Amino acid sequence: MSDHPRVNGPAADGPGLELALRESRAVRRLVRLFRIERKGGFERWPITTVRRLVDRRARLLDGLDELETARRSLPESMPGSLPESMLQSMPGSLSRSLPAELGVALGELAGEIVAARQSCESRAARLAAELRQRRGRTGASGLRGSGAGQLLGQG
Repeated sequence: MSDHPRVNGPAADGPGLELALRESRAVRRLVRLFRIERKGGFERWPITTVRRLVDRRARLLDGLDELETARRSLPESMPGSLPESMLQSMPGSLSRSLPAELGVALGELAGEIVAARQSCESRAARLAAELRQRRGRTGASGLRGSGAGQLLGQG
């Protein structure tokens, strides 16, 4: 039995499958980077490490774009074998040429991006509320001393 993923029947070979496998690996790396960020991993690391990871994510996205362009330029010889729900949400040309492994990886990436976005939005809202409180744009929240607005106690 081949190590290649099944593509609507027997395992497929060729340049299209190789590109799809490389694309799938890049997508899974992106999933890991988005998950690390969403789970707070970036908060525990020095800013230089975080910048390197963000740069790596940008390079992965650029590389993924190049791989997708190269895969799409090949003749349509790789029909997909994705679940019907995924096929319905994709443009017709994409769903016909997408191997199942890549489709699953892209689905995971889409889910992780949605979760990361929600996490970022809630964090931004918390930070905005904290900033408003520090600037004194909320109701009375306690006894403040000096002109700096430092909180001395709450009642």
